Amino acid sequence: MMEGGMQLLNRDGHTISHNSKRHYHDSFVCMNRMRQRSLLCDIVLHVSNKEIKAHKVVLASCSPYFHAMFTSKSVTPSSPVTLSRHVHQ
Repeated sequence: MMEGGMQLLNRDGHTISHNSKRHYHDSFVCMNRMRQRSLLCDIVLHVSNKEIKAHKVVLASCSPYFHAMFTSKSVTPSSPVTLSRHVHQ
């Protein structure tokens, strides 16, 4: 498998391969552009006096802290997220 490639199993049990060296990079660039335009953002982080719109799936995939927060059954989908000052952007 080429770096950046992925294999998926479809409904019929067949493997589908997608190979792209730039796939991950291009995906994150696209998601950041959407975030900057407030497209498909599903969370707002409150840090000090700032509001940062974000995508939960991106935060959860890059941070065990956010993964635990967003997958916990005790957190409701509309719960506000306030971070203390010692958390860096």
